[in-house]
Amino acid sequence: MNKEQIDWFDNELNIRNKKVFFNRFEKIYSQLNFKDKDILDFGCGCGALGLETVLNRDANSLTGIDLHTEWIKFAKENLKINYPQLQEKVSYFNCDIDSLPDNTKFDLIISKEVFEHVDDLKSAINSMKVRLKSGGMIISGFGPLYNSPMGHHKRFTFKFPFAHILFSEKYLFKRLNSVNKDAKYKNLNDLGLNGLSFRQYKEILLTNNDLEVIAFETNVSDRKFINSIFTFLSRIPFLTEYFVHNIYCVLYKK
Repeated sequence: MNKEQIDWFDNELNIRNKKVFFNRFEKIYSQLNFKDKDILDFGCGCGALGLETVLNRDANSLTGIDLHTEWIKFAKENLKINYPQLQEKVSYFNCDIDSLPDNTKFDLIISKEVFEHVDDLKSAINSMKVRLKSGGMIISGFGPLYNSPMGHHKRFTFKFPFAHILFSEKYLFKRLNSVNKDAKYKNLNDLGLNGLSFRQYKEILLTNNDLEVIAFETNVSDRKFINSIFTFLSRIPFLTEYFVHNIYCVLYKK
């Protein structure tokens, strides 16, 4: 770990999570409560999101999982060096959700900016459901969605809004591979994107009979002017798919 990494982590922990991410959820679902809960941070990255629930929201325990080895390595080292008092309550694993022990159950599963990167989101949601205790909840906020202006996540050489829609994927990958001589990108999954549309997200998240939708909000943002434009345009039927840029949802296991 270096100072730049620690500074970035601290900003994630104290600003982007504590004052932005969780604050947005409290506005759409005021009953959000982490006290004495066992938490799974799905796609935990550097570990900042879940750690905030233990440090400031009195969660009982935290398990963070991520497929990126370097992120988990950072999370473990950071926990050991900077938060040794939490080592008995917090664990990080470089694995997918199905690799956790069968008897592992959680009160809450949290996830930030991850669902747009999961190859088989429907399967992942089903796996989360198995890991939830009765009465447990999935709490997720994610975006930008693929068809929205910056849905390419700057993965292609063109980084301006809607670049990934204005050009064919065949052309985009050809151009990308020509710039990165050692790269052999073939599809969106190679870039860590699932390419799901807003309609597909609704089908996956809203039609699962075993999960009750407590909250489902789109275009959640603190940038009021820009967000008002997106919200207005997203209400026009043929523009909805292109101007819903994020989803914040709370799903309850019956």
